[in-house]
Amino acid sequence: MKKQKINIFDKVLFSVTREDYQIEYQTIVERGYKNILTVCSGGCTPLSLKALLDDIKITTFDINPHQIKLIEEKINLTKNKEFVRLNVGVENGKMINQSGEFEKMFLKLRNYFKKHITSKTEIESLFNSSINEETRNKIINKWLKNPKVKVPFQKVFNDKAIGLVFAPGLKSLEPPPVIIIIFFIKKF
Repeated sequence: MKKQKINIFDKVLFSVTREDYQIEYQTIVERGYKNILTVCSGGCTPLSLKALLDDIKITTFDINPHQIKLIEEKINLTKNKEFVRLNVGVENGKMINQSGEFEKMFLKLRNYFKKHITSKTEIESLFNSSINEETRNKIINKWLKNPKVKVPFQKVFNDKAIGLVFAPGLKSLEPPPVIIIIFFIKKF
């Protein structure tokens, strides 16, 4: 059997980091670390740490070279105060913090959610800090009772779609998630 060449790192996968940087922050402060090595990913953790702790040296690494280029671009945009291009205060799916393949999946999820479950206004109401808990719960319960509530998730976060994002070279193989697991076991 011919070995298939797989390149899953031909683009930015994550343009934002969903992990909480405060765990690293607390550890750094408590232990007095001055040199930090951290995964780059979307760059949010190292950038947040540097903003909070200017006196530390941070080195980022990532097996995807596009993630390193992304953080360099974010640093330059921040230095030049081009915050709009970072999606600060603007909703635009083409800005840098929406440029990752995973973020594109979430954008599709939001669009399907608005199409099948709710409206943009209702979503904004849910996340408005002045909304009371009772109103928030009513919105959530309304969504959960909607017979189409699973549709957005099924359309966006299905095995095939996830496989195409994280292992595009494997698009002809089914089911992608099993293949991805095997790929990563062999790779690492």
